[in-house]
This record gives sequence, structure tokens and C-alpha cells, in this order.
Amino acid sequence: MKKLIPLLTIFLLIIFVSCSSKETSDSTNEEMGAEIKIPKGSTSIWGSIVSIDSSKLSVDKNSPCSKYPCWAEVKIEKVLGVGQGGPAVSVNDTIKVNFKFTLSETTEELIPNLDKRMPGLNINDKFEADLLNLASTNLEKLYSVYYYKKK
Repeated sequence: MKKLIPLLTIFLLIIFVSCSSKETSDSTNEEMGAEIKIPKGSTSIWGSIVSIDSSKLSVDKNSPCSKYPCWAEVKIEKVLGVGQGGPAVSVNDTIKVNFKFTLSETTEELIPNLDKRMPGLNINDKFEADLLNLASTNLEKLYSVYYYKKK
């Protein structure tokens, strides 16, 4: 009987520990269960603006990029997720990104029918966006962003 009590205690302890670790695992999964829906062909990131290229203006006079900068070097701060076929980027990568609606504030005057207004981005600003592949040239990978949320 004396040998049975320590064995029973160990058995109950193992059951208790496994049940409590399962609860932790489930609650962690529930917290993470608020999945980010990442569009096919894109990678959701947090990034920061390293530099802005004001010399690359569009030749299309109807484009906001003919008046305001649309190209920036972006440092990847965090990869939130990758959609099917999305760009493969890693934390601390610095990449060249084309902001389709400019890095300037997207006012009604600048882009009249835009459904989401953006505040503009400057050097060191942080943002969240879905990154897309853009045609690459000479081994240089290029990316694009349509909409972003400033952090």
C-alpha cells in the first residue's frame, strides 16, 4: 500500500500537468485563431520606410506618381503571413516597393474616387500592408503595395 500511494500521486500529477498544458495550448490557439485573411499572391507585412526615391516619377501624367514619389526602400519588420504564391520575404530584408497610390497623403483632390484614404508615409514611418510581387529586372526583386495602414 505504501508503494501504491507514491505511484498514484505521480500518475495524478502527470494527468494534471497534461490537462493544464492542453488548456494553455487551446487558449493560445484561440488567441491566434483570429487569423489574418491574406489574399492569394500576397504577403502581409509590417514594414518601415528606409528611404524614398523622389527621382522615379511616372511618365503617365494622369497618375499621382507623376507628381509625388511612389518608390521607397522598405525594411521588413515582421511577416504576418503569406498567401498562396505570395512573395518570399524575411524579417530585416530591405526591399524596393512601389506604392501604387503614392507615398503622399491620398486626398480627394489627388485621387478622387479612392475608397480608402491613406495618410502618407515618410522616412522611419511604420506601416502594415499586403505586399505583391512586381516584375523584376536584372536580378533585382521589386514589390508593390496598394493600401497600407500607418502604425
